[in-house]
Amino acid sequence: MNLDKVLKDEMRRLARSEVNRAVDPLKQEILELKRQDRLILSEKDELEKTLKVRDNGTTGDDNLHGNLGKRRVGPKSIRSQRRRLGLNLQEFAILIDVNQNSIFNWEHGTSKPRTAAVDKLIEVRKLGRKEARRIVEDKLNLSGSES
Repeated sequence: MNLDKVLKDEMRRLARSEVNRAVDPLKQEILELKRQDRLILSEKDELEKTLKVRDNGTTGDDNLHGNLGKRRVGPKSIRSQRRRLGLNLQEFAILIDVNQNSIFNWEHGTSKPRTAAVDKLIEVRKLGRKEARRIVEDKLNLSGSES
């Protein structure tokens, strides 16, 4: 009986040893595949971020040079910019040279400004209240004198 138990134990040990030899390379391969999967996922996330940034009106060059914050224009930023300058929809539209319905739609997220309008919105960020008011009045005077 003792010999029977010793033989069974030895057979189990040898079987485990063979299984481990067969499984260890597979475990290493699984670890390598998981590492590659993490790299692919992080690359995918970076590409999605770049795509999202481009959808918001920025270029890939802006992303490379770290100028993302300067080109980001969303509904909240447009509304806060207009309010900061103390302008109503019509005056803000005159300042940017667009229809006031466009401003309304941008502020409510119904539509997004085109690239040219985004460029003007970014330029307007540099203006103060008095300067913005003066520009609007000058444009109104020009359009009034042409009529």
